[in-house]
Amino acid sequence: MGMKTMDIALIGLAGFAVYKLVMAKGAEAGVPPGGGGNGGGSALSASIEPAGSGQAILVSGTLQLGDTPTIEAIPAAGYIFDYWEWDWGGTNAENPIAVTLTRAITVIVHFSPLYVA
Repeated sequence: MGMKTMDIALIGLAGFAVYKLVMAKGAEAGVPPGGGGNGGGSALSASIEPAGSGQAILVSGTLQLGDTPTIEAIPAAGYIFDYWEWDWGGTNAENPIAVTLTRAITVIVHFSPLYVA
């Protein structure tokens, strides 16, 4: 399956960073942050904890309000997916997961090292 990427702005605990959102070929990119269309921007932003431990990918749907995209956490080498932490205080260990974007949502994707010394 072909892949495409787009830059998205993510706000993390350590500040502002730009990550690559990797999307399956054929998935709609939606409007990138700062882009036009109903105020522009994505309705979902994500950060990775710890930094460099993995990525979140858009499996299906768009990142626009009203859509229900499916997102998946992909760990980097030496890490495993742990859980999603939502801005309303909830957590969830499902992966991948469908998220209904009724408002702008921020999520932290948590990964754990495979081996703890």
